[in-house]
Amino acid sequence: MKFLVVDDHELIREGLRVVLSRMEGGVELVEAYSVESGLQAINEGMDFDLAIFDMMLPDGSGARLMDELGRVHPEVPVIVVSAEVHSMEEAFRHGAMGFIPKGCLNASLLEGIAEVLKGEIYVPTSLAPAQSARSAVGGEPFWSGTSRPNEPELTDRQKSVLFLMMRGLTNKSICRELDLAESTVKIHVSAILRALHVKSRTQAVLTAARMKLD
Repeated sequence: MKFLVVDDHELIREGLRVVLSRMEGGVELVEAYSVESGLQAINEGMDFDLAIFDMMLPDGSGARLMDELGRVHPEVPVIVVSAEVHSMEEAFRHGAMGFIPKGCLNASLLEGIAEVLKGEIYVPTSLAPAQSARSAVGGEPFWSGTSRPNEPELTDRQKSVLFLMMRGLTNKSICRELDLAESTVKIHVSAILRALHVKSRTQAVLTAARMKLD
């Protein structure tokens, strides 16, 4: 697997290297230390399986990285690792699927990665109030405006992909299930996000659940 890590603290990146080295099968890390270097990595077309972002970077917010990743690679899930717990709701609203405070990094990171790669939302049980993070994801609609959108126009294939996304399958698992190339699945995921007027895979699943599209 290949992960993108963006954090300006070398000690945090070193800690991430140590923890991620324990993952079965190994992880290739692409590291960046700022919004600009993170944007460069995102736009170089690398095939990431997961992104780990800090929210507070020297030249801006990790929210900008999440917005760009959602635009270019909407299929890549994001975990935010931050010392700023108050930024948790912002992180989820910009499409994060997990939030881990830096103080509990070692204990929670591998658990969080496993959950997020399964399509689940992750917040450590030790983080209070964890429920507020879940309500930040599921409480308010992600579409613009005040009215509920009409049922999106999806092809039968896109509906099949969305159904598997709602079951928590990764792109690679969807490829196997539907006998499709991974590039084709990515195209379908991008089309689904546009149809649902959302920015991320997480938001697509939650919006589809609210609209009872399963």
